[in-house]
Amino acid sequence: PINGYIYYIKFISAQNLIFYKYAPLKNDKLYVPNYMCLAGFIMDLVTIKNGLYHVGIKLCSVVGYALSIGFALVVAIIGKIASSRLN
Repeated sequence: PINGYIYYIKFISAQNLIFYKYAPLKNDKLYVPNYMCLAGFIMDLVTIKNGLYHVGIKLCSVVGYALSIGFALVVAIIGKIASSRLN
């Protein structure tokens, strides 16, 4: 249930910060990489902490968070590149 609330708040904030503004494309270039970074971090963290544990790979918390942050930054960079290509 908490994930639903988090993603609902994320969706509402994206609507208010991007879609309901005068220049949505300008705001898209500003905010979308941040949202992609947050979503990438959450998905990576869940995968690393829970998914890898079930296949027998056990990582300590520091390594798990470091990998999640690293992957999230890569996702944000890809989002920045993709967003900058929009006209």
